[in-house]
Amino acid sequence: MESAPTPEATVQIIVALVDLIKAILWPAIAVWLLYRNRDALNELLRNLSEFSLEAGSFKASVRKKVEAAAMIGAAEATRAVGQEGGDAAARPTASVESIAAAVDAGVPRRKGDQLRGRTILWVDDRPSNNAYERRAFESLGIRVVDSKDTEDAINQLERYPFDLVITDMGRRGDPDAGLTLLAEMRRRGLGAPVVVYAGAVAVKKRREMLGAGAHGSTDSPQELFQLVTSALSTRTS
Repeated sequence: MESAPTPEATVQIIVALVDLIKAILWPAIAVWLLYRNRDALNELLRNLSEFSLEAGSFKASVRKKVEAAAMIGAAEATRAVGQEGGDAAARPTASVESIAAAVDAGVPRRKGDQLRGRTILWVDDRPSNNAYERRAFESLGIRVVDSKDTEDAINQLERYPFDLVITDMGRRGDPDAGLTLLAEMRRRGLGAPVVVYAGAVAVKKRREMLGAGAHGSTDSPQELFQLVTSALSTRTS
């Protein structure tokens, strides 16, 4: 049985290839290595912190895109093995190529900095379920603030300027808490885009959520990344 690469070998591979491959390929390599050796993720990310990629008139942080891709891959892997419950084990895992493409599209070469400093309010009564997804956004300089219920979320939205809201669907006795939050936001004139991120119910109720004014509704870490980065990239300050 082929053994998984060590963290040291993983870093050596990335260092050797980073000057030879296009920007669209190195996130794919990072995710491939992650799937081969997920247990070494934290050490790998620490070791990547000093590397950067020069190309033409811009300088892109290797660590920023690699970490985002790795975290999406980790979130996909976590859901695929059913560690988050529900129907997660039944949903297909995103491919390495699609994750790489999502990161490349979500963090444009000359516009990636416009994501830095954006702020997301993440409403979920179990925030630990979203640890990898959160780190993907934070690696891009996006600030993520937690809220565990609708009332607290509304209070925070009225006090602070958030660029986007991510919400789960069911919370604390309200199976449609995502819809409840969205309706209350619109009633109070709180216009931040809302993305519903939940299990299979997010897909089943997608049409209903979009009809209520949501920016998107998904159970996929990759699609969440795409929805959020596209909304933040086009949103004016």
